[in-house]
Amino acid sequence: MAWTYSDYATYDYGAARLTRFRLHVQEVSDKIGAEMSDGGASRSTNALQSYLGILLKGQPDEVRRDKTAAGTIQIFTRARPRPSP
Repeated sequence: MAWTYSDYATYDYGAARLTRFRLHVQEVSDKIGAEMSDGGASRSTNALQSYLGILLKGQPDEVRRDKTAAGTIQIFTRARPRPSP
């Protein structure tokens, strides 16, 4: 099975990778829907559903790494006051 956007993993973390990742999730979802309604015949989509589950499980990590690469992640640091001389 040839995927158009499965090459997202070859991109550096950032907006382009996250966009391609989301497009890949969508194309896998579309393929599941197409197989289920193809000609009225029931087909097993267990492998695709399992793959989609893996992709969705990794989505928060993809988003976090994209934000880190873009520098938009908020990092809380606590400042310590200097002792008085």
